[in-house]
Amino acid sequence: ENLALQAHTMWKGCSRTVLAICLCVALFLVLVERCHGKGKKRPAQNSLLQNLTTVCVSSQNPRTGSLFASNYMALRGKGKYRYVVAGAKTKCPPDKPWILLGGRGKVVKGTVRVVPGDERCECKVKQCGNIQQQQFRQYHSSHFQEWARANGKRETMWHPLGPRFEFGTIPREKVGPPDQRQLLFNMIVSPTSGARKKLYALLKETVHQGAFGKHKVFLHMTPQWRASLNGEGYVQVPEFKEILANSVFTLCPVGHNPEQFRIYEAMEGGSIPVFSRAELAVHKCKNSLGPFEGTPVLFVDNWEQLPAILIEAASDPVKLAEWHKRFLAWVETFWQQTTERFECVVSTIDAWQTGTKPEPHCAAVAAAVGISSSALLEGVQGVLPAWRLPSKTQPGQPIPPATLQSIPDAGNAQSQLQNSTALSAENELLKEEVKRLPFALAAATEAKDTAPRN
Repeated sequence: ENLALQAHTMWKGCSRTVLAICLCVALFLVLVERCHGKGKKRPAQNSLLQNLTTVCVSSQNPRTGSLFASNYMALRGKGKYRYVVAGAKTKCPPDKPWILLGGRGKVVKGTVRVVPGDERCECKVKQCGNIQQQQFRQYHSSHFQEWARANGKRETMWHPLGPRFEFGTIPREKVGPPDQRQLLFNMIVSPTSGARKKLYALLKETVHQGAFGKHKVFLHMTPQWRASLNGEGYVQVPEFKEILANSVFTLCPVGHNPEQFRIYEAMEGGSIPVFSRAELAVHKCKNSLGPFEGTPVLFVDNWEQLPAILIEAASDPVKLAEWHKRFLAWVETFWQQTTERFECVVSTIDAWQTGTKPEPHCAAVAAAVGISSSALLEGVQGVLPAWRLPSKTQPGQPIPPATLQSIPDAGNAQSQLQNSTALSAENELLKEEVKRLPFALAAATEAKDTAPRN
């Protein structure tokens, strides 16, 4: 017993000694690693975004600021800017470019003002501030442009909603051609309008009657609208992404506004959005989907036509594949034009604050949205970007059509980009603006509203 007790005591002492030695060795290795790595910059997580110039976005509502809160704008941009959203308890620093998502508030040099959330196009000066202090607005409506032209005012540009901030992105390898998609179409909506409820009931009946034949579809309507994309009764984000990437078409019935986050989420998944012209005709926002006219999306006169049109489209796989290819190319062009136009305004402000020379091709864009300075805009006053409509309408006169309303397909868009390189060196400003032509021209200048609940 004594021997056993002595052995046990020795073992405990030895264990403690070994443990102490192990701890000392581990501490020594940590110190060596730190000394060895001192002065060396470790690769930052998500370094793609961390190495970019920070732009502060002042927003009370992360939903209306989704395009910035998710950094989708940074991922789609030229690799120069990242966006950080400041809420009610934080403020944007005055020495950095910043974006004000909201019509009211003090307008200072270095602010890009975006009017968000006016989904019924009822924005008044009281809610949105002076129109001449606004550079961009969500939710498109041509009546804002008509008013500006009739009164000799500057037009406010439309800026799209983009995907919801919870949505993120879909890997390109998951965006396949139509013959790899199992669903002809999907409709996943919340009941924010009578039109959606009516269409949902109509489609349930037509599917039950076999109107779509062998083709599979996915229908879902939430019990009620929720603030989160992951709300109760919603198709959860991972499954939602899979459905979009697996659908040839995505139905986008009008909610509070014809423009909705679903459009851009479908674009991200390579699923062609479908709209009804009958719904657009009665909405308060005039020409609300004007930016999408002449592009490879699908407009039907009314939803009753849908079965016949989609069945016909699916009956010719070759034509459907070509349509889908044009659509994917247009999506890339759309975001290229959108981010380049917005970053031009940000970069001009950034140049003011850092004392650097602004990008020459951005001068006309900045002038168009009221970011003007005689030093910055010398020689380009009065130059209209190629994607702006002519502002020659007198009060009471009809709005003249744009010389080029839109580019109907991606093939033409690419030819425009190639042809633009032949322009002379002395016309560099216009050359850069010609590159914007593929982006539905009539759309780019009109005000597009973003529906937070759509």
